[in-house]
Amino acid sequence: MNKPKRSVETMLFTTGNASVVADGATALVSSAGVCNLSSGQLGVFDVGGYGTNINNIAINTGDTIVESPRIIIAQGTPYSASPGATAFAGFFRDLYEKSHDITGRNIKLFTGKAYVAPRLDAWAIGADTAATDAIGTPLNETEYSILVTFRGDRRDTQNSDRLRESIRGTFVTPDYTTLGTANPLDHLIQNLVHDLNKKSRNIVSNGSRGNFPFVAFAVNTGSVGAFSGSGEILFSDLDNLDGAIATGYGFSTDAETAAANNNSQMALAFTALIADTKSDFDTDSEVVPILLTSAGTNTIGANAIAIIALDEELAYVDYAKDTKVRLEVSLTSGFLTSVGVYSAGSMREGSGVPRVLEIIYKNTVGQRKYSQNRELFPVISAPDYVVDTAIYDTFVIETWDTHVIGTDSPNETSPQRCYIFVPSADTTTKNSLEAVLNSYFGPIGIPAVNI
Repeated sequence: MNKPKRSVETMLFTTGNASVVADGATALVSSAGVCNLSSGQLGVFDVGGYGTNINNIAINTGDTIVESPRIIIAQGTPYSASPGATAFAGFFRDLYEKSHDITGRNIKLFTGKAYVAPRLDAWAIGADTAATDAIGTPLNETEYSILVTFRGDRRDTQNSDRLRESIRGTFVTPDYTTLGTANPLDHLIQNLVHDLNKKSRNIVSNGSRGNFPFVAFAVNTGSVGAFSGSGEILFSDLDNLDGAIATGYGFSTDAETAAANNNSQMALAFTALIADTKSDFDTDSEVVPILLTSAGTNTIGANAIAIIALDEELAYVDYAKDTKVRLEVSLTSGFLTSVGVYSAGSMREGSGVPRVLEIIYKNTVGQRKYSQNRELFPVISAPDYVVDTAIYDTFVIETWDTHVIGTDSPNETSPQRCYIFVPSADTTTKNSLEAVLNSYFGPIGIPAVNI
């Protein structure tokens, strides 16, 4: 009995938000040798002419396996309109990329996945001042400490899943009573956060930088504008990417918001903290700037702490898909057992992220683009169609074919799989592709895909 084999993959990347060519008339390649698809445009074409449609002519939206028992999906390239030789001897420009030959009756999988934004892990410590799980008034001359432990695929690979790295932030309170400190809680939190952030790789403190992937924030959970200092930033700005990170946390203006289509991982972490019903963080909460010279003098100051993970640092050439860090936070001394410590449960790698798609593309490029050039330095022609600033919805089509070897021994070959990556904002491409493929696969019982 033959063992299942890994799928042979093809990958198509669309751009331009163009309608899929499915007009029943357009040829894939004209008599002049020019591809009739613009760069990044898709078309669905008959293969073989086994039905009523013509070989290499686009099928009509609404056609099924009766009209075209076998099809291909093609993607135009930057060279679609300019055929000819490349700069490498013996190579010609790729006018189009295409899927495997898709035999409709042999379809095993047709599915889709909408883009899911990656999100950083986030924790909350403390609550509204009057709440039972609030930090409360700190004690005099007492050590307060917070333990942060780091987990994740890379950490477990590096250290094993049993030996985990941790850091501790500590602060010993002065005699607040004797000093007459106006707001001891604000003083404690700002100093604790400052000590934690000495270990953060995001912050330079006293000329040195830590190397751990996290940032701690001092938070005021009160109503809008409750913090009595200056430079605070509302959660409602942070979760919508409207403002800068407050002073003292190592971020430039909107440094975490440059991700594709403004899907900031950090903004989504703040969104998760707001959505977590266990904590008292909401859109009116504020990130308080770390200003140790004025800590404790604010009439209304910081009364809680947020701790948010950062991505692992990447190597120059990095093929590990997982970048996220999961945190475990605990209070190890000073705090009452009633103080709230809550995980927003927010960490996720995301789906349709360009960096991950590029890794997948490069890992399987040899299946599609291997050069038979026997020179000392063979050339592998492999254009990279992934747009780093895009975010993608994904369609997957898989078929299996059976070939007969000899006279009586059927042997199953490798499954054939095609990925189609469509920028999430390209609704024209997405809607027209769904219209064509849902019509084609529908009569044989394949559920419709609508992303």
